[in-house]
Formats: sequence, structure tokens, C-alpha cells
Amino acid sequence: MSLVRLLVPIYVPRWMHRAVLRFKRAFIPPARINEGCHTTQAFTEQFSQFKGQSCLDGRFEPKQTDWFPCLNDDTPETGFDPHYVLHTSWAARVLAKTKPKVHVSFGDSLYFVGIASAFMSMTFCDIRESRLPFRDIEEDSTDLTSLPPSWTGTLQSISCMHVLEHIGLGRYGDALDASGDRKAAAELARVLAPGGQLLMVVPMEDPPRVCFNAHRLYSYSQVMDLFPDLSLLEFTLITNEGQFFENADPCLLEGRKYSCGCFRYTK
Repeated sequence: MSLVRLLVPIYVPRWMHRAVLRFKRAFIPPARINEGCHTTQAFTEQFSQFKGQSCLDGRFEPKQTDWFPCLNDDTPETGFDPHYVLHTSWAARVLAKTKPKVHVSFGDSLYFVGIASAFMSMTFCDIRESRLPFRDIEEDSTDLTSLPPSWTGTLQSISCMHVLEHIGLGRYGDALDASGDRKAAAELARVLAPGGQLLMVVPMEDPPRVCFNAHRLYSYSQVMDLFPDLSLLEFTLITNEGQFFENADPCLLEGRKYSCGCFRYTK
């Protein structure tokens, strides 16, 4: 009997059973869960072969105590997280095309911030410090639900990607506030300069729901309602399967689970 079956007897609630299974999938690679004799044998045979080669190479001494088995990376294609690889690539391409002199990032992925700062001046705003070591990134500790009054209408290019869905859920140390995302969206619209651009990304699903305390998943109409005073320039849809639809028809969202919506607004 597996450890998970021992931990989840038949009398526990179904939601708890599902939670344990999600934990299992998240932290134990599938190849280690279902590791058969063939996989184990192939690994040990490869180690013996590599150890023999290393004796001739002379630089390293492979030891069994240093084993670090990675048993599920031998795949025909390179896997990646479509949401985070594609939305940051989308945003970088927008900035490369529009060429703003200064860009202000509100809580974006640090991968995006670090790379985009290589070709433009970047200010990174978050309630937590990033401590990125690059001198061309200015940091500002700010609460997105209450930005400085002096910023009203002054920021020409801003982004807030995979951030709004978290605000108010307490996950990152912020205050619990069911309307936190609404307040943050209003602040982004307030500080955006006339003619400026806002790059905004959130997870989307049909029908919408909130997964406390991880994130909200929005419908298209809910996102549009967050920014009633801004004009939409572009909507790009990224599916959980890695499909990339530029200038997408919102109807593509019907019935979809955990997609990623990339919105470019202007004032």
C-alpha cells in the first residue's frame, strides 16, 4: 500500500483526498512515483557506463553518494510553463516594439524585469524587496492599492502581470481584501499617463472562480470591468497547452480551464 493511501483513508473528505494527490504530483516527479525496474536499471547502467568514461576523462570521480536522479527529462520536446514563458516573452516584444524611455513594473516576474532592464530603464515596484543586483533597475517599495498621489497621470509605460489575481488574498503578506484587485486596477489606471500603455496579465477561466489563497481566475468581462476608463489595444490568449493566439477572439475562452490573458491598454 502506498504512503498516500495510508495518509488518505476512505473516510476523509474528498477535497482533502484531492489536495493530497495534488501535493504528491507537485513535489514527486511522475517518473519517481511510477519508477519501474526498467527505469531504475537504465539509470544504474548509464551510471556505470559514465563512470567508466570518467576514468578515461580524468576530471571527475562519479560516486553513488552524489546521485541526483533526473528521470523524466528525456523527452522529445523541451517542456516549459506556457503561462510564464509566453506572457513574459509577449511583454518583452511589446516593449521592444514600442520602445518606451522608462518602464515601471508592478510586481512582475523577476525574469521579465531582469531581461527587459537590459534594453531600457526599469523601475520595479513591489511590497517585497527583490534585491536584483543590476544597477539599471530602480526599486520602489509600494502598495499597489495605494500608489503615491504625485504619480497621477505620469507613467507612460507600466506593466502588472500575473499580479492582480493575488492582491487581497493574503498570500504574499498583503491585507485580506476581497476588492483588493479592483483597488489595484483603479490605481494602475490613475497613474497611467494619457497616451501611455498598460500591459496587464491575469489567469482566466470559464466560468471564473477564486482559489483561496492562491489566485483568482477571471472571465473576459470581469477583466474589462476592472479598467472601464481605459481603451483596449490588444488581447492575446495563451492556453494551458501552450497555444498562443494574438489579437484573440474572447469567444476562444469559452469552456477553457486555466488560460492566460494578456491585455494591452491605453488611456
